[in-house]
Amino acid sequence: MFKRIIYILIIIGIVVGGKVNNSTSSTTTYTPKISKEEFKKAERAPVYTSCVNPGQVAFTFDDGPSPDVTPKVLKFLKEKNIIGTFFITAKNDERDDNDVINLINNQECIDMVKRTVKEGHFIGSHTFYHKNLFLGLEDGSMEMSIDMMTDKIQEIIGVTPVFFRPPMGNGGYDFDDKNPENAPKNEKIQKYLGASGFKIIMWGADTRDWENKENIDADIAELDKHMSLKKASPIKDSFIILMHDIYPTTADLALPKVYEYVTDLGYKIVSLPECLGMTPESAYQDIVLPDIDSNLNVHAYNALILLMVDNLKNHLLNFDAELTLEIDNSH
Repeated sequence: MFKRIIYILIIIGIVVGGKVNNSTSSTTTYTPKISKEEFKKAERAPVYTSCVNPGQVAFTFDDGPSPDVTPKVLKFLKEKNIIGTFFITAKNDERDDNDVINLINNQECIDMVKRTVKEGHFIGSHTFYHKNLFLGLEDGSMEMSIDMMTDKIQEIIGVTPVFFRPPMGNGGYDFDDKNPENAPKNEKIQKYLGASGFKIIMWGADTRDWENKENIDADIAELDKHMSLKKASPIKDSFIILMHDIYPTTADLALPKVYEYVTDLGYKIVSLPECLGMTPESAYQDIVLPDIDSNLNVHAYNALILLMVDNLKNHLLNFDAELTLEIDNSH
């Protein structure tokens, strides 16, 4: 009973804190969440490109959610019993469809994030505006781009992600042989992310689906550069694979082919937390799950995160009429 009370108090803190701390500033006077003193003491966020055990592959998707494409990706993953990780952005100003793929005022996109979690998948941050973090260092917007997306995800699903992927990968490297001047930039970004509680998820194999579109053979050729039997083996290697859930060609053509490719090579597709040797709940910074049936499948286990937060919101509304929380009535 005592453990149950403690758990409820933790979740109350998550829900209420998410609403109180969600306000952000878009001005140049923005105050980062991480103080200068905290930054100085911070360790660099760990960077991952592969799994802890050989023979594993994790599917990751960037730049969504797309009201049109993400549902197709979710449908395929469900059919194949695959748990994916989606690195989402609030509004990509570089894209012509940023009024559609938009977590600021497009409710369909917001609902898509909730659906993604409820179907057992994981959410990671890909910054608010999908802005190159190197440029963010130059104009002073790096911290705000990270913090605003953290708040947006917390607002939508009630918890803060652990997984972070920098746009274009900039900030995710600890060395750069071609451009050694980028090393201090990577260090600054990684220290801020480390202080913010993130793990940086890069990739070991990139389909370049954003570039290849209908050319599926080119996608596989890109994977072959790292994963062909001449280069690697499931006996000793593992991979985090990068795709995008905003292109119809990815959902319709690339994803099924990539699935066939990696399974034919003998790899097992696992969730990103399993890939990294983590439990499902540790993919979020501020949630503690209660003891549950150990036989519960991992999809349902992960989906409990959002479900319990939503249920608690309803209870809080009954106790405090002044507490205004956005409730998704479709849940």
